[in-house]
Amino acid sequence: MKEMLQRLKAFCFADVRPDVQEEIDKANVKSMFLLSVAASILNTFVLCFYFLISKEYDFFKVLCVLFCIGVSVVGIVISQYMRSKEIYNHRAVTAFAFLYFFLMIDWAEMISYRHYAQNEQMLVFYLVILCFVCFVTYKPIASLILMSAAYGGMYAIMFLVNGASEINVYNYIVFALMSLIGMISRYYGQTDASKKNLAIMYNSRHDELTGLRNRAALSEDIKTFLNHKLTIIMSDIDYFKKINDEYGHIAGDNAIAEAAKYIREYFPGALVYRYGGDEFLIVIKNADVNDVIKICENYRNKEILINNELFGVKLSFGISGGKPENESRFKELVLEADKKMYEMKKQAHKEN
Repeated sequence: MKEMLQRLKAFCFADVRPDVQEEIDKANVKSMFLLSVAASILNTFVLCFYFLISKEYDFFKVLCVLFCIGVSVVGIVISQYMRSKEIYNHRAVTAFAFLYFFLMIDWAEMISYRHYAQNEQMLVFYLVILCFVCFVTYKPIASLILMSAAYGGMYAIMFLVNGASEINVYNYIVFALMSLIGMISRYYGQTDASKKNLAIMYNSRHDELTGLRNRAALSEDIKTFLNHKLTIIMSDIDYFKKINDEYGHIAGDNAIAEAAKYIREYFPGALVYRYGGDEFLIVIKNADVNDVIKICENYRNKEILINNELFGVKLSFGISGGKPENESRFKELVLEADKKMYEMKKQAHKEN
């Protein structure tokens, strides 16, 4: 019994990784933006058409349409602001999604109240429910609350009109349950899709062997480095070809992976990239160059386990620093560090 309750709790209060939740929130903000645009355009068209063909105006109908246009405009403004400023705080997005749902449902219930009282179909109410089920993602417990409020509120309105005598209660309950199931299914479907998208994005930006960021990630990250004080380190493994020739390419891969591990340990706050082959690029913001040189000297000589043997290797490095104002300047700093690294390698070869 206890285990069953725990599973039920886990199902209703589904917990996902923060990055997955952020992807879901981004999708929600985009969906509410598109729904708001569609609703505002459609209702503006309906209002204009109504004024053109009607000789007498129904104030209630006009008020309902204007209410929807107003809610849609507010939805556009808030969602566009969130997208432009990249505000995807989960609480803020959830509050927006709840408010948007209740305002749109209030609008749908106002119209459906008139339709029901005139023995007409409540299509607007069901259409709004369908839009939320298909396009906006809520956690299961939130879905339960929202669907209960929406269907319960609509039933209360119908009951006040004529005791809800014009509807089949069983069909109404079935519609409510199907809406709830659809909303929960969307949540888990969106969660799985977000996880897969994040995995694809991660793999496209990271090197499989070392787990470090790759050149594609560097191209995307350059803009975040501009106008910052940077220390750039280019590093590689000395005599790497010798490791491959004497121990095999698998041993060479192990050497690269071990070197990457050491670099991460020595520079925990830095962004480290596998630049190519056995070369690594390290980017550090607001660091003292002298401190960086000392750290590099410490990790220069390392022993790496290859085929169950400790193999002593050296890691050459070159350091440059500056405050790049554009991408070209950043690339110049990388080339400068690369040049200094090869100067160190040449010196090491002469000494040997």
